[in-house]
Amino acid sequence: MEKPAPRKEEVVVREAPKPKVDQRAVFTPRASSSAGGGNGVNGTSNAPTGNNNGDNPGTVGDKGDPRGTYGGSAYSGEPGKGGRGTSPGSGGLEMAGWAVVSKPSVPALDNNSGFVRYRIKINADGEVEAVTKVSGNVSPAQDKVCRDALANVEFRRTSDAEGGATGYYTFRFTVQ
Repeated sequence: MEKPAPRKEEVVVREAPKPKVDQRAVFTPRASSSAGGGNGVNGTSNAPTGNNNGDNPGTVGDKGDPRGTYGGSAYSGEPGKGGRGTSPGSGGLEMAGWAVVSKPSVPALDNNSGFVRYRIKINADGEVEAVTKVSGNVSPAQDKVCRDALANVEFRRTSDAEGGATGYYTFRFTVQ
């Protein structure tokens, strides 16, 4: 008896399906300078394309304000003038419900920049009861002038609260 010939299985080789490319996800640069991009042509030059951060299409360079400074924070319009300096520690009085009648004027005695901060206790009439140095880096002579100026300051009430108060006053000296 003869053995039947083994059956050959036919092997089917299937190619892996090629991935489909979503054309919406493909970056296609526009070579037109009116589109706001660079002003070069893709693939024809080794020179870099220009940059336009202004609002003039087809031009190169930033659109700056000639009144600006290197470290300026104003991008357009008139430059700022600075704030009132009312944040804590920026200088002046920090006392809820009270204001100074006339701001103490203290000259800078030495040629050093610095600050000095005092805790002030006042009574219900707005008279200074105590002045205590909290921190600072000024000379002892500058400290004495500031302390004496604060001892003579008159305070006025700005709220309906009764009684005295405790707050802070900071002097800042800038020498250029």
